[in-house]
Amino acid sequence: FDHNPEALADVELKLAGKNAGIRAVLHHPLALREFTKFLKSQIALESLLCWEAVVRFRKFYNYNMSEDGSQQVDGEKRKEVNKMARDILEKFVKVGSDQEVNIPDFMRKNVIHAVETGEIYEDVFFAMEVEIVGLMRNDKLSTFRTTPGFRKVLDTVGNYEDMDANIKKSIKILTRRSSMALRSAGRGSMNRSGTHVRKNTGMLGQMPKIAEISESISEDKSIEEKAAD
Repeated sequence: FDHNPEALADVELKLAGKNAGIRAVLHHPLALREFTKFLKSQIALESLLCWEAVVRFRKFYNYNMSEDGSQQVDGEKRKEVNKMARDILEKFVKVGSDQEVNIPDFMRKNVIHAVETGEIYEDVFFAMEVEIVGLMRNDKLSTFRTTPGFRKVLDTVGNYEDMDANIKKSIKILTRRSSMALRSAGRGSMNRSGTHVRKNTGMLGQMPKIAEISESISEDKSIEEKAAD
């Protein structure tokens, strides 16, 4: 499960049904597609678009950069990493940006400072990412679970209604592990003043990265294009 978030999401949707969490929606290709259409209809795509941009940033970083993000890599790759980070800043983070996301002011300032001073690592957007995923869960998920689109997802994946209760309990424990690790790592990546602390983010390497969520989704299609399908 830890290395296959799509399978984890599929199982959670089968088990939890209408009570499935935001992680299952974001990890499952069909659920993500329907959630995108729903947010577009609500004129509330900015958080999901930001999440997608951060996912792409992390995937590119992981593939191209050395473990500590040092300069001992292709200079062009480093330039591209910096450009991707600045693009996220300009489009989603800075006050007044085209698709400004709703995050705490201290977090906004910390992210801006990190990017503008060149402190750009794999986890530079991690705390912000946890925040916007939480916003989607708290503000939009409940309504989405009442839509025909979500019903289509459940009809497609089926359900485990007749599964033995002990097996259900075991699988639920597995599906909760990654979300617990995600929240814990998010807390560990910031100190009390909200400053980025890299030494506490080692947990990222021990849990399913959010970047893995959309591996089954075409790299060439943006969320807007998927929503229009």
